[in-house]
Amino acid sequence: MSAVASAKKHTIKVVITGAKNTNATGAVIRHMAFEHAAEIWTPSTNFSSIQGKDQWFYRNRRADGTFIDMMYPTDFKRKGLQWHGEDGSVIRPDSFGVPVRDDVVRSWKAPRDGTVRIQGGGMWANQEVYWNPSLWYVDSENPGPNQDLPPEDISPTDTLNVCIIHNEQQIWSIPLQHRQKLKPVDLLLSVKRGDQLHFIVTSRQKSDAVKP
Repeated sequence: MSAVASAKKHTIKVVITGAKNTNATGAVIRHMAFEHAAEIWTPSTNFSSIQGKDQWFYRNRRADGTFIDMMYPTDFKRKGLQWHGEDGSVIRPDSFGVPVRDDVVRSWKAPRDGTVRIQGGGMWANQEVYWNPSLWYVDSENPGPNQDLPPEDISPTDTLNVCIIHNEQQIWSIPLQHRQKLKPVDLLLSVKRGDQLHFIVTSRQKSDAVKP
């Protein structure tokens, strides 16, 4: 979002690069920006190297249903800006990657009671699942994003499964095939503070297991 809400408390973040002339006695401030709480939560926009930042968590779900946190590498120059699972799965700013052994999960934690709208489409192309749903409270002044949702475009090939779980209850699920545009989700959901919404792309092994 480009606007900064006037009614919120803001923090000025100053980043000092340390780059300076060898004869200089001080440091030059290269960048200054406002950091503020998100009002529309979108995985790509809110991507962070910190678990829980802007309500988002980056996880795997194992075969027994337990969730484990992914790890963010300290050597990001070599491994890239992405979360890593123990099985080699990744979450990048704009994609889930493709699950390996465990499911790949982005979890959102509700900051307050209310009704949220979940909306957005995506697709599976090559080794990336691009799924970037937005969330916002419908009782707020923010009208939410105006997304151009893609039409469904099915081609018969390998299949993953994409689903949304509210705490422990699955509320939406759809199979996703390679080079298929994901049928858009558009849901209204009542949440309590602390509730979690898990956006999950299942592993191929699990998808194969549920095929008829």
